[in-house]
Amino acid sequence: MRGIVTGLCVLAFSWVLAGCTSATQQGGSMSPTLKGDVSQCEDVYVYAPAVYVIPLTNDQLVALDPLANDFPIFCEPAAAQAALAQEIAAKNLPGTVEEWKVYRVYGSWEDLATPRSAGGYLLSKPAELVDWVN
Repeated sequence: MRGIVTGLCVLAFSWVLAGCTSATQQGGSMSPTLKGDVSQCEDVYVYAPAVYVIPLTNDQLVALDPLANDFPIFCEPAAAQAALAQEIAAKNLPGTVEEWKVYRVYGSWEDLATPRSAGGYLLSKPAELVDWVN
């Protein structure tokens, strides 16, 4: 059952962001780069659709796969929330800020982060969502 939920979540998120990733890669608005020393990052945060809260509250596995889309990652929830607001304002993501959440993912910065050429960092391998930030 967990595999089905994970697959559906990745598929749904891929569909939602299908046009957004290509716009960002073609020179659209980029998420703000992290400021400071990333070696001090204790947790890893990402933004994703708010619908993932439902499976998480039911203790189901939800994982994001960077093979499906680019997932910008952040050291702090505030940086992820600011990037999310910027992407929605630039119309690089569909919907409103309320339709998205910032989630903490399982893993360390060293294990999950890969720098991107435009600045900032991307998720480098699949990561399970642990919880969300209110």
